[in-house]
Amino acid sequence: MSEEGLAKISKRALVYVLIAVIGVSCIAVYGLYDFGERQSTELSDIKDRLSRLEEQVGLTARYVSVGNITLGFEAYLPVQTVPRNTITYLVGFVSVSNLTKIVVRPITVNVFFEPIVTQTGNGTVTYEYTQAQSLDVAPPEMNEIFIPWGAFPVQIQGFVKGDVIEWAMNITAQVQWMGYSITQTSLMVSYRFIIA
Repeated sequence: MSEEGLAKISKRALVYVLIAVIGVSCIAVYGLYDFGERQSTELSDIKDRLSRLEEQVGLTARYVSVGNITLGFEAYLPVQTVPRNTITYLVGFVSVSNLTKIVVRPITVNVFFEPIVTQTGNGTVTYEYTQAQSLDVAPPEMNEIFIPWGAFPVQIQGFVKGDVIEWAMNITAQVQWMGYSITQTSLMVSYRFIIA
């Protein structure tokens, strides 16, 4: 064979090889694109199923509470006579009961405290207090829990004899199951400081 014949065969072979490489590349790109599309569709389906499951859990959470919880508060020294310039404290405890009426477990009991302090006179009251408490409850036979509350330091300055400081506090107990609120209740309690 002449050199021209070999050159033509080499060029043809090179063309066939290039066509084969391009064909394989096209098939691989199509295969990867198809795989990506299928994965995207599967991911979208999974997201839809997860969203529907979350909705079902949310709907179920509305019905897992058979009865309402009961909230109580026991204040220690709810009325105190204090000097006009002092640092003192307030303490008490919350009871949350009727938990056996909630049939799912574990549950989380959250208790929130919101004080409203009013006064007569021109003194100042500054304080720090427990803003919230949280407790996980798992045993189904657990019917009542007790949670402490406190305010300290409560600093009282610049009052005169006979001034009154009223400490009202809204307490809210909320029960959650799997992050969804299923029941809650509130009550208002009060303390009183009388300046001596």
